[in-house]
Amino acid sequence: MHSQESPEDEPVQQERSCGIRAVGAAGLRLPGTLVRLRLLLQKCDIGPEGAKALALPPTLERLELDLSHCLIGPLGASNLQLPRGLAELDLSLLRCGVGDRGAKGNLVRQLGRHLEAMQPPWLSGYVLAVCWTLAASAGSGDATSNHTECDQGHGHTAWWNPDQPWEFEHFEEVTVVALVGLTLLVDAVEHKLDHLAEHSPAYEEACKMGRKEVAAHDLEKKSMEPVWGVFLNRATAEFTVLGILAFVLWLCHSLGAFTAIELAFDHVQEFALPTTAEEYRHTTENVHMHLFMTFFLYYVIVGLSLVRSQHNMASWAASSTAFHDEKGKTKHVVEKMTLKALKAAPHSDPVEKGSGDFILMRQTFLEALQAWSGKWAFFDDTLGKTIGKAVPVEDGGIVRYLEPWFPFGHYLLLNYRFLLDRVVVIHPVALTSMIVINGFQALIHRFGMDFEFSFVWIIVFTIITAVLWFGADKMIKDLKSGSYSHGRLADPRFSFLHHSKLPMYLCLILQICMVYICFELTRPLAHDAAWQIDYWRSVSHVITCFTIMPLFGWLVWGNLLARLAMTLSCGFMISEENILRIQVMVEMHMESVGKEKKEVSHQHIQTDLSQALNLPDSIRKLRLDLARCEIGAEGLKGLRLPGRLTSLMLDLTMCSVGPEQLKAFIATLPKTLEALEMNLTGCKVKEASVAMLQQAVKARLPLTASPTLVV
Repeated sequence: MHSQESPEDEPVQQERSCGIRAVGAAGLRLPGTLVRLRLLLQKCDIGPEGAKALALPPTLERLELDLSHCLIGPLGASNLQLPRGLAELDLSLLRCGVGDRGAKGNLVRQLGRHLEAMQPPWLSGYVLAVCWTLAASAGSGDATSNHTECDQGHGHTAWWNPDQPWEFEHFEEVTVVALVGLTLLVDAVEHKLDHLAEHSPAYEEACKMGRKEVAAHDLEKKSMEPVWGVFLNRATAEFTVLGILAFVLWLCHSLGAFTAIELAFDHVQEFALPTTAEEYRHTTENVHMHLFMTFFLYYVIVGLSLVRSQHNMASWAASSTAFHDEKGKTKHVVEKMTLKALKAAPHSDPVEKGSGDFILMRQTFLEALQAWSGKWAFFDDTLGKTIGKAVPVEDGGIVRYLEPWFPFGHYLLLNYRFLLDRVVVIHPVALTSMIVINGFQALIHRFGMDFEFSFVWIIVFTIITAVLWFGADKMIKDLKSGSYSHGRLADPRFSFLHHSKLPMYLCLILQICMVYICFELTRPLAHDAAWQIDYWRSVSHVITCFTIMPLFGWLVWGNLLARLAMTLSCGFMISEENILRIQVMVEMHMESVGKEKKEVSHQHIQTDLSQALNLPDSIRKLRLDLARCEIGAEGLKGLRLPGRLTSLMLDLTMCSVGPEQLKAFIATLPKTLEALEMNLTGCKVKEASVAMLQQAVKARLPLTASPTLVV
């Protein structure tokens, strides 16, 4: 066994496939001050006791733990103790036999606690303190309707008529149109440069991909790229654009652009406008700060939605193992149970009920794919044709083929991830909608109409959110009812809902509503005029901004996106892109099955291969690499070496041979050997057996001074 320790700023890595088992895991000692740890224990057979005895430093903040093929079972999953202060966790339990009980046990509850810990507890208090500080500075003047007196208190004279506040609103809205238009321009340049940095035109021309290739590329990318990385990159990019806007405003002030604007509109008499260059600059800076606070609040809401989404992802990941037994096979009871029986099954445990609902949705989803066969041309030309290469698609062939292996939980997670990506990135259409809405409001205010538009957008936002929520909820109930088994939702009349852009359109509608509500709610934070009109109303706006709206992101938006992901992945609104993703997953499964068959065939011939090796007797020095060949005891017994060997280097890594078989093999080695080196890593040899093997070598090979046996 080989291990390597490194400082706190570097990951610690445990050698793969080292056969340390439970005793080795219990004896593993890690520094108590580690902050980051990368521990790879694939195929180490630590078992349930090893998982229980695994002592992880309590100071860990980032952990990558790979227990693939370790067979820890439900008991090991339940007893695995994770540090409570974890901020990042990457846990692999591939083919560990976790099963239903392990997935529903203590491990999932620990994951829930760690996901909650990923939300910084000081975030809400910090944001609230910032907004109250801004509120105090904005409202430091006298809270009266006399705008002139208040502005003089701030060092600025009100240039609009106090009885006609729409004059100020008109100029503010025109300024918003100008700054958001400039934001769109800078954003477009930034996107173009970013795209050119990743792909040159010559590369794109040489690597043109079809829709299926694009789906495969996106599937791989979304599986590997963390959503928090995308969130951080996009938030940083948006605030960088606002920083460029600040530079442009400073440049305009330095070059006298505001003075030129003042002279250009000095002749306007019928409508109030700023009278000095300083007033133009001051109002424009307020609008710029308004946009900054809008984006800031939006990303606070999206951030809490992502935290909530990770709870949903953890739940789906745990439920996805509910229909597998400890060997990774589909449970017999699930294979034979009908949708109606699944629905009627009693569940006293909420976690068990969630797993039952997941099983029911999975079965209904498979029935849905079968129902679409023969009714949807795109389905038949893509997914139907691919599955048809393996089995006939008629008479339930699609269900029988996909049921034993299809990773429904992973499929949901990927589609959820695509929706989250669309929400994280502020789409240019959302910014364009701000230009259109503010342009319309500026036109209304230009004609002297005093109307409070913020209430209109709040009502529209509430209606759209409610419609999407209850619509998605209705679809999910249908998915749990077995409606697809009757073909009720697989109706060709709904083919227009299969449009590949439908998920983007729904997310875009939500984003437009959310961005503009953030824009309306942050108005008091950047504009002193709102505080002067009604101080306590502005205070209520501040409280709403940084308490209710982030809670809305946590409680509503994250769950709404999860419901939409389910609906768009499984319902009658399933898009062509999702069909292509399923096709890619089926092709990947076919490829992996083909490789496994080749590996099994390769393993079966290892014994015959070792016996068939015809090594010339003239060989004096031999280096024979049989790592991972699984030759076994019989293959090792049949291995015939040249009779005049003087030097032998033999690699038997992961060959599943024990100390007794090795002792018998050593007894057949040529007595002419002077140097012997054997690599037994991953074999069934413990350190206590090394001394016995060395004695066997000395007894057989008197010419060998010091044999090297690596365990």
